[in-house]
Amino acid sequence: MTSGSETAGSSGDAPADSHPPLRLAVLVLVGLVVARAVVHLALGPGFVGDDWSLAGAMQLDGHQGRFILESRPGTYLVFTTVYGIGRMHPVVVFLQVTALYLLVVLLLHALLRRFVRPSTALAVTAVWVILPTHTTITVWGATTNSLIGMILALVGLLLLSQGRWVPATIAMVASVLSYELSTPILLLATLVVPGSWQRTPARRPVPWAARVVALALVTLTALWSATHSVYDEELSLLVPDPVVYASAHFGSGLFASASTPGVLRFGVLALVLATTVAAVAAWLRGERDREAGPALVLDGLVLMALGAWIAVVLPIGSHGVVDRLYAVSTIGSAFVLVGLHRYLRARQRALAVGAAAVLLACCVAGTFVALRSWSDAGADAVALMRHLEQEYPDAASRRFVVGPEPVYRNGVAGVTAGHDKWTGWAWFGTRDGLVRVAGAGDEPGDGETVVRWDDVLGSP
Repeated sequence: MTSGSETAGSSGDAPADSHPPLRLAVLVLVGLVVARAVVHLALGPGFVGDDWSLAGAMQLDGHQGRFILESRPGTYLVFTTVYGIGRMHPVVVFLQVTALYLLVVLLLHALLRRFVRPSTALAVTAVWVILPTHTTITVWGATTNSLIGMILALVGLLLLSQGRWVPATIAMVASVLSYELSTPILLLATLVVPGSWQRTPARRPVPWAARVVALALVTLTALWSATHSVYDEELSLLVPDPVVYASAHFGSGLFASASTPGVLRFGVLALVLATTVAAVAAWLRGERDREAGPALVLDGLVLMALGAWIAVVLPIGSHGVVDRLYAVSTIGSAFVLVGLHRYLRARQRALAVGAAAVLLACCVAGTFVALRSWSDAGADAVALMRHLEQEYPDAASRRFVVGPEPVYRNGVAGVTAGHDKWTGWAWFGTRDGLVRVAGAGDEPGDGETVVRWDDVLGSP
């Protein structure tokens, strides 16, 4: 085994002529995104949870709820556009999601090329695309605000990396007003981007006075957003669970299900964490070439740490609908996985190839499970409404309670509390009736007709 700088050089820096041309890289990324979309189209997109209230608001009111405008004005515009175009057609909404996700992917790749070699930028972006750990933003219309927030954040970072701080600041502020997920990275970027550490230098420097202005504007926007939250509840800080967070990125999240045997889910997690510790130790010993495995692992861990703030303010889980919260942090996990591959390749090439094959198999299987879960959840909602329509002639004006508790497909439910009433309103085009999904232990209210999921979907 070589030591120090020798290992670093052999593990990360591919010869310049081995780097993929931009056109080929774009074709690869477009192909991956389209392949995922084709699979979901074959399985069948459907409306899930928030989709019903967002599409229903456009159908019945002609606009989104005013509370969204008062808390996330960017989100209001996004949902008005997406569901104004898609209306009650899930496939049309999904195609818009796919177009926005593809734009995020291409912008991410363009940004990474300014900081790392083209081969590294393609590897990290491609791994991020195939990871099933952020499936929600690839299929759910209700996360198009998150996609727009990421698009604006990436545009802002691209402009900032070129030294164009004024339009960059405008884009970053607009990003926070659409969705807050990228805020910590944007705040840090105002101080450190552009920098001499970029692979592609900025066209012009950004003076410190301009950095302070940009930081102040993004900070003030973030504070406004925090004090005008879309959530009714008062802000209460949570104690994050590092095991759940890690499992969401490298354990259960890779399989998109808790039904996968624990020895497999947590075995993969343990192997990734153990190799990560070894790579960090190698970095501390001096293996610090920027394209080598240990450095890329450190880059990824920093991004994951910046994305972990969400675990302090919202409940998290390892898979399912909550993986929308990992849209940013999973870019960090992609860095970690690419870095671990290079770390292993420098020491034992056959082991690196085997690990990559296992990871690819997990991602392909996990992505299919996740996409099928979203498709099944959407089908559950349609099955419920068709059942009510067929069994009750006056269903449009009747009050229903559906139980005994929601049906989850690997963390995704087609009809959810808070949006259940909109499922009926949007389906029937009237507010005369009410559909309510019962939780565990809920009792039917006066005048409510009880409907069991077993009767809708058949006995398990």
